[in-house]
Amino acid sequence: MKVKVCMGTSCVMNGAMHLYDQLISLNDLIDLNPEQYNIESLEVEALKCTKVCKKTENYKNCVVYVDDELISDMKTQFIVEHIMSIIKK
Repeated sequence: MKVKVCMGTSCVMNGAMHLYDQLISLNDLIDLNPEQYNIESLEVEALKCTKVCKKTENYKNCVVYVDDELISDMKTQFIVEHIMSIIKK
């Protein structure tokens, strides 16, 4: 699974750095318990500003792509939960 996290100023202010760190740490969890996950690893990439937030007034989330699907309407904690629900057996 490939996850891309926007690192534009607005996204960083809305938790993108913390989310990125959590996703990188998730790989350690997958390595420790591979039988519990249906992937071998999570590919996490930082993106330059995608300008998705510019299209919405008072944008309060960070922009994330999960396997090229845009996820822009979830708070950071729910993004991790969403990814976990996909990869967990």
